[in-house]
Amino acid sequence: MGMATHPASPQGVQGSANAVRQTRGLDRALAIAVLAMFVLVWVGFAIGLVGDRGVLDSAWEWLRGLPGPIQVVVWVLFLPIAVGLWIWESTWPPLVALLLVAGMIAWTFVAIAGAIRAFRPA
Repeated sequence: MGMATHPASPQGVQGSANAVRQTRGLDRALAIAVLAMFVLVWVGFAIGLVGDRGVLDSAWEWLRGLPGPIQVVVWVLFLPIAVGLWIWESTWPPLVALLLVAGMIAWTFVAIAGAIRAFRPA
């Protein structure tokens, strides 16, 4: 009978560790890209809020005008922004809406910061 090699040989462990590092690097890069994207979108939201609120109305109408399945995908991908638009377009007093939108902004960055921490190298 021939000798079988152990699956956890040093080469197997090294290769596995490299794969984990590469995956963590990609995950971290994705988290940073998502952070950058949300920063840009929230800055755009703020500019629309301060400058021309019609831009926010147009964004809300665009979102609501999408076909159902596409609308669901956009809501899932951009949940904090979509909720921010929904809050702003609601009938709540402007101060309440502004505080709730600020809460959504904070929630976005706390969630993304947690994802970045989760993928930080050990």
